[in-house]
This record gives sequence, C-alpha cells and structure tokens, in this order.
Amino acid sequence: MKTRATDDTTMVPTAASNSREPLDTAVRQQRMKAWTPILHPVWVIATLIVIGVSFIPVGFKIKAISDNEVVEYKILYDAYDKDGDISSNTTTTTTT
Repeated sequence: MKTRATDDTTMVPTAASNSREPLDTAVRQQRMKAWTPILHPVWVIATLIVIGVSFIPVGFKIKAISDNEVVEYKILYDAYDKDGDISSNTTTTTTT
C-alpha cells in the first residue's frame, strides 16, 4: 500500500493497495540518528578503577558477615583409635 505523508506523523494510503513497500518513515527505513560513543582509554580505565575500589568495602563487609556464620568441621582420617573407629577423632571448630 503506497502512502503519502500529510504531515510528519500521519500517513494517508494512496490508490495502489497491492504494494508491499514499508512506510517511508525514518524508523522503518532505518535512517534514525544514533549516538555512538567514542570511549577514550583514560575514561575506561578510570571508570573501572572507581568501580573496583567501590567493591572493596562491599567485599570486606560480606566476608565479615560470613565469618560469624561459618562452622568448620575437621576430621582426622590418619589417627585411628584402637578399635579402628574414627568418630572419636572428629572435632568441631566454630570460627568467631
């Protein structure tokens, strides 16, 4: 369907209705202007350093929280008692 523009936003169909051409708009014809940033290496490095430094305190806080909740079990497999039972060699260590 052929169309003609009456203004910037309205398209009016014309007499030829068998055409499969897309509307002649900037979006449909891919004529939109786009922003293409040019990333300078100094800005990229500085941004990555700032983001990295900002995650250091977050990592320390997560480590401090998880240190209080970790329970460590230690089993000595090389120290058997006289019956061959290793259950008496199990120790539990809670880190604080």
